[in-house]
Amino acid sequence: MLLMGSEVSQVIGGAYTYQPSLAMRKRLTRDIARHHSSQYDSFTFFYKAPPESVTPTGGPLMRRRHPSTQAPVPHWPEPELALLLGKQHQVKAVTLANDFTAYAVEVQGRDNQFDGTYFGKVWPSSCALGPHFMAVDKAGDLDRLTITITIVRQGKTLYENAYSTDRRRREFHEIPSLAVAYRRSFGDKPPPSKDIPLDGDYLPAGTVLMLGTGIIVPQRAYSEPGDVISIRCDPIGELVNVVV
Repeated sequence: MLLMGSEVSQVIGGAYTYQPSLAMRKRLTRDIARHHSSQYDSFTFFYKAPPESVTPTGGPLMRRRHPSTQAPVPHWPEPELALLLGKQHQVKAVTLANDFTAYAVEVQGRDNQFDGTYFGKVWPSSCALGPHFMAVDKAGDLDRLTITITIVRQGKTLYENAYSTDRRRREFHEIPSLAVAYRRSFGDKPPPSKDIPLDGDYLPAGTVLMLGTGIIVPQRAYSEPGDVISIRCDPIGELVNVVV
């Protein structure tokens, strides 16, 4: 078991690893005027957090307002498996992640003035990792893990569901190189959600790569203050956070 700590350099997310995420975003973005990758691509990635913005197990997940109008916006949790990468994409450890998302902002798309993915994904305490990093050789077969999410509201279980990592649309080991290629497609002027450093042909050591979610929660489970969100996976453990 490895403790969370200074080995993390950045957190990024791979998108559309599972069909539910791609299908929902295709539906929500079909009528927007801005660009959204779900309408054109089968893969993308996004910058999620610097290490100082990550929330550990037991910590808060912070909702945000719309960055332009300051109006309240709906949020949902995204339960995910995540990898801690070493040099040249070596997988050092695994953990669980909650890619907390202001989805109504994220699906507004991107143009030269507004990057919906960045504003809908990135703010302090919008990313939770935990309960710890587990050495990859202790975690079993990453292709056959069950990820379970439970949402408790006012002391009662509001929602519970699970997915297996064997439902993925691509191999996990492909995602780091796909992210590098996608980042390079923007040249010297990436949008904020794609603006990450590279180490030659690789993501830098210390990158935590969230592997996408197999669950999009229903509207009744969109996040409200006080919700307790638990993400579990044997043998990794349980990541628990409270929405504030």
